[in-house]
Amino acid sequence: MTERLLRFVDAAAAALLLVALALSFSGWALSGTRSRSSYALVRSARSLDIVEGAWATVASVWFALPLIVAVGVVAAGYRRRAVLSAVCVVVGLLVVGAWWLVKVSPLRVDTGAATSAVVGGCLIVIPLAFLAVRARPVKR
Repeated sequence: MTERLLRFVDAAAAALLLVALALSFSGWALSGTRSRSSYALVRSARSLDIVEGAWATVASVWFALPLIVAVGVVAAGYRRRAVLSAVCVVVGLLVVGAWWLVKVSPLRVDTGAATSAVVGGCLIVIPLAFLAVRARPVKR
C-alpha cells in the first residue's frame, strides 16, 4: 500500500511540474493590450536593464525551466524521489518568486501567473507528501 501511495505522489509531482511548465507559457502580465508570457517578461526585463548583475543571472535561470522540469519528470519515472523532491522545491520557489515579482510590479497580473503561484505552492510541499507516506504505520 505504501509503495502504491508513493507512486501516486510520483505521478502527481510529475503532473504538477508539467502544469507549471505549461503555465509558464501562458499570460503572466498584461502590458498595454497584450498578455505577456513569463519568458517575454524576463526577456523584456533583461533588455531594458531592469535586472542587472547577479539578478540578471538569476533571471536567466528561468529560461532553464523546461530542462529542470524534464529532469523532474524523468526522476519521477525512475522513482528517484530525492531528485524529484529537490526539483519540485526548486521549480516551486522559482514559480512563486516569479509570481511575486510580477505582483509587486506595476503590471497587471494575468491568470497564468496567479494559477502558477498555486501550482508552485503545491510543488513546494511535495517532499512533505513523500515524508507523510513513508511515516505511515504499516498495517498487517
